[in-house]
Amino acid sequence: MNFVELILFASSIYFCHTVLFGVQIIESGVQWQIGVFSVFIAWMNLIMFLRKFPRIGIYIVMFVTVLLTFLQIMIILLIFIVAFALSFNMVLDKFTAFNEVLPSIMKTFVMMTGELEYDGYYVDDPLYYPEASYGLFICFVIVVPIVFMNLLVGLAVDDIKEVQHRAGLERSVMKIELIFQVENLLPKFYLRKINLKKAKYFVNQGRKFLGGLLCGMTIKDIPFNGETINEALHPTKTGVDELKHTTETLEKSVRRMRIQVEQLTQQNSHIIRMLHVISAGSKLHH
Repeated sequence: MNFVELILFASSIYFCHTVLFGVQIIESGVQWQIGVFSVFIAWMNLIMFLRKFPRIGIYIVMFVTVLLTFLQIMIILLIFIVAFALSFNMVLDKFTAFNEVLPSIMKTFVMMTGELEYDGYYVDDPLYYPEASYGLFICFVIVVPIVFMNLLVGLAVDDIKEVQHRAGLERSVMKIELIFQVENLLPKFYLRKINLKKAKYFVNQGRKFLGGLLCGMTIKDIPFNGETINEALHPTKTGVDELKHTTETLEKSVRRMRIQVEQLTQQNSHIIRMLHVISAGSKLHH
């Protein structure tokens, strides 16, 4: 059980408490809104559960990876949205969508997806400040729908390539997690009955093994071999991994050079002290 499931259980109980207990604890409007979020969280929890299945799980992993990347740059996007929304609120306040701050922010966020409605705001009615309005609109079109959206697409493609590169290992991990969860739900006497303590494998022969329990699968049909195991233990490095390895190597070289510089500095200080002592001794001798 994770944090999302706890929120789901709590919101579901709040939504159904009038049916379960026959008492109205909170307002009906708030109760209905909690029910809306409960339904949404329930389906999202189902999607996260499907990550563990082999065929569709990898695509859900891709979606989650792209979503996390988007959330990392969401702060920059919010700054752009607020900046353009307040500016649109000042020059286009004659329109209902921009006459207040919050509706202006929502409208600017929708415009980010490409719904600009140029004819409705810039053609049909005359503008109060046409120079500022047109200049602001051009800046918005260049910065948000073109530059920022292309940046998101580039980051998403890079994340998907990395996930696809490690798809086999990710799928194996999800399979193992699913098997462990299913075993935890089964009774112990059943697990003791079906678990095999030992099995014989005929490597050089195509004999069937495990007494036909695997529906006629032979040793050649086993989904893993030495090559796949070696690839899982030593995955091919991506561009990010190589950059990280290069950075770590440079950091180690810098640390070694720093130690060498410190040692040379100490040696120089010793030599200087020795020269001072020799110089003082020669002066006393004269």
